[in-house]
Amino acid sequence: MQKRSRWILAAVVSLLLAGQAGAVGFNLSDLSSDSTPASQLAALLDFQVSGSTLSVNVRNRTSAAAPFDISGVFMNASADVIGLTYTGAREGSSTAWTLFNSGTSVTNWKFGTFDFALIGSVSSDSGQIVHGYSNLFSFGIQCRSGAVCDVNDFLGTLSTGGQLAALAGLRFVDGPGGDGAFGGGTQIAPIPEPSTALLLALGLVGFARARGGRRS
Repeated sequence: MQKRSRWILAAVVSLLLAGQAGAVGFNLSDLSSDSTPASQLAALLDFQVSGSTLSVNVRNRTSAAAPFDISGVFMNASADVIGLTYTGAREGSSTAWTLFNSGTSVTNWKFGTFDFALIGSVSSDSGQIVHGYSNLFSFGIQCRSGAVCDVNDFLGTLSTGGQLAALAGLRFVDGPGGDGAFGGGTQIAPIPEPSTALLLALGLVGFARARGGRRS
């Protein structure tokens, strides 16, 4: 019974933590701009919108055997989003990152043009996300008059004008042998919202109590 209680507690904590991560995200390990295997360019972007604030959590999931740093984030938005304002980063110096609006071209790297790009400074350690780490970036959303912008406005728009279309992209640098490449994502990865995670957690607790009561 003690073992089961520990398992239930671990599951509850995991669900609650998952709920804090955001509403949706992108897996980036399916497109590569060059001969670098796409599987080596692994990362996860979590998107969350609260009011007029967009939060993007970038997790560097490249392997210890082939680690890369991340120094650029590329994303799209629907026509309802007329602009973003970069308001800061959780880790390091916020000034190490610069937001570019309105058609940032990465045509030379096959993915065409994205609506927004957040680029890290090459002269600052804070301008990169190293293997195994993450950083959370915040933006103010300028929404078209009469529209209500939510997280779905950042999910369904593909880059244009390139050989490969992507929903989002990252610039990977300082890989094995100094390798660098752009990685693109086309897969949306749903993440439980806090309310959903809480309901699942409470359900597990209730189930555990019911099982315990039946045995006593």
